Amino acid sequence: AALILSAAVSLLDSLGYLDFYFYGTDPSYMVYLFLFGFLWYAVFITMPFLGSYGCINTGYCHWGNFNRFLSRFGFFRLKVRDTNQCVTCETKDCASACPIGNYGQPGKFIQSGEYKESRCVGIGDCVDACPYENIFYYDVRHWLREKLPKKD
Repeated sequence: AALILSAAVSLLDSLGYLDFYFYGTDPSYMVYLFLFGFLWYAVFITMPFLGSYGCINTGYCHWGNFNRFLSRFGFFRLKVRDTNQCVTCETKDCASACPIGNYGQPGKFIQSGEYKESRCVGIGDCVDACPYENIFYYDVRHWLREKLPKKD
């Protein structure tokens, strides 16, 4: 509704009926910046901490569909500290805890030590469910630590 209202104000402004600007900027652009800039970053930053249970509750995951595209290029993945721990694990709690149904996690962990699939939306129940605390999030912070030299 706010975007439609600001678009109408912007149209009336461009036709000369109004002279309304918000900090010298078109109002529809400011609403766009807020909705798709600030709010998107707020969701993006809080997702690893709060999870994305809206995806499970509604049956359609906007965040997951966005992640499908970015997962090929992004740094986010799940990694294990010790692949042998996954081999000897009998319960496979990580797979059963995933509400999305990513049951291929243990096999990928054993094979490559990481899980990076487009179906993973980063909820993190698998990390919490591992009885050995073997699974962790690998994101841009870990990548930067590996690439940047340590100070002495």
